Amino acid sequence: MGPAARQCWFLALIVVLLTACAAPLRADIALRGEWLRGGPEVSAATILGGAHDDAFSAFNPAELTAFPRNPDGVWLRLTPVAAGWPDGDLSLVVRNAALEQISLYADSQLRWSLQALIPAPPGIQQGHGRLHFPLDAPVTAPFLLRLEPGPVRVSRINFALVRRADFVAENDRWLGFASACFAIMAAMAVVALFFALILRDATFVYYAGYVLCFAMILLLQSGYVVSLLGWDQAWAQFRWLGRAVTGLSVCLATLFLDRFATLRRYSPSGRRVVLGLGYAVLALMLIGTLPWAPLQALPRYLINPMLVLAVPILLFVSTRAWLKGSRYAGVFLLGWTPLLLLTMLDSASLEALRSVTWLREGMLAAGAFEALVLSLGLAGRALALRHERDMARMLADTDPLTALLNRRAWSARLETMMTRARATKRPLAMLFLDLDQFKLLNDTQGHEAGDQALRALAQVIHQEVLPHGLAGRYGGEEFVVALPGLTQPEAQQVAQRIRERLRNLAIPVDADGLTLDVSIGVSELGGRDSAAAMIGRADRAMYELKQQRNGGATRR
Repeated sequence: MGPAARQCWFLALIVVLLTACAAPLRADIALRGEWLRGGPEVSAATILGGAHDDAFSAFNPAELTAFPRNPDGVWLRLTPVAAGWPDGDLSLVVRNAALEQISLYADSQLRWSLQALIPAPPGIQQGHGRLHFPLDAPVTAPFLLRLEPGPVRVSRINFALVRRADFVAENDRWLGFASACFAIMAAMAVVALFFALILRDATFVYYAGYVLCFAMILLLQSGYVVSLLGWDQAWAQFRWLGRAVTGLSVCLATLFLDRFATLRRYSPSGRRVVLGLGYAVLALMLIGTLPWAPLQALPRYLINPMLVLAVPILLFVSTRAWLKGSRYAGVFLLGWTPLLLLTMLDSASLEALRSVTWLREGMLAAGAFEALVLSLGLAGRALALRHERDMARMLADTDPLTALLNRRAWSARLETMMTRARATKRPLAMLFLDLDQFKLLNDTQGHEAGDQALRALAQVIHQEVLPHGLAGRYGGEEFVVALPGLTQPEAQQVAQRIRERLRNLAIPVDADGLTLDVSIGVSELGGRDSAAAMIGRADRAMYELKQQRNGGATRR
């Protein structure tokens, strides 16, 4: 198992442990549930009077149930079925009621009316995504509640009768779990934005935007924005805010997958489908903002089917790209598959999932896991991009024949060396090298032999002056070397060693025994020297030496 796989398993273990800590407690007392569609003639008094007993339908309060959307609400009757009432205060807890408003009646009088996105009234602990009705004394009659539909989708909710202390413990555990998940998502989004700023890569912007939008969806659904962040106006703005972040999250997710998995290269046909899906969801959300009721209702009816459809499409396209060689499509699959599947299950509202009460917590955990895994993938992508840019920069600065710096790169670095030498008051010497009889070598043996001679001199320079010196090919058969910390006499010794190394190679120039040699001029940085002046002195010194040798060649 590779390091990346071990890291992902470790992250998965952390998220599983966090999720286990957030698992809801079991109810102390079982409940029997019944529901009745509200109407003008239905009230708490008529229900308590038994006028509608035959119209109630049974349901299991422990299972997730989506009650029908009704303008007059839905009445619920919950009856404890325990043999005796346990000691201590109890609480009636409603889980997953993110948008619905639920009211509790006592003796036909309204006692509490709660909604997750509205701060709880004084005397009631905020439930952080749960509605908490405190019960101070044993109750012999059934609990009577009225459920009013939320502004968008119908939530699947369940009920539990638990000890007050157990509810407080569960609430605290959920709060710690949710805070950890949101902190992970926020941290990974911030890291991605830093990468985007440094690398100028929109992929990181799409990822950060998606993570923040998805986190906002969960913040709104769970009531976290009200209970801890204090955004009391979230309920009033939920209709357009929830629609906006949902549309943006899907659109940004498709844009991210496109760039992250390089769909243009590995799955061009799938890319068109993925981007079309993202833009379609965004358009649907925008249509819902138009001032016409039928258009405003479209997102409510179409968004869930589109989300259910999006999951297999994203998984299929990313799997196809991965099989065709996209490494990052595999990272996307590893990180996003749990989240996509849970999103599909939550959106589908399948009857088979009525007993699965941990979907919301699972989505939080999957969101944190996805953020961690894809951040690792993005970090790998950032390193790859940086490596590619370093390689491109190196290739742009390097002479391809000799692997020394080219003239432009060497001259730019010489300026830096001169500035440093003046600042530290240390000497700086320069060598200007020119191969003797190089034209004759090319004419008699061909350009391949000339190239080999240039590479041979470059190798000699590498061995003698690197890594402390700065060597480059100045042009043709001319080379330059900067030697920081050396005076002109010391640099002349280096020049002599280079010449002796090259002469010892005995590279033939012609058939008469003429071997390759090199003329080297030396200069030292003066107080007001420019780079051109320093190079010019070394060049003139090299030319004078070449003239003295009558061509700079030797016979062996």
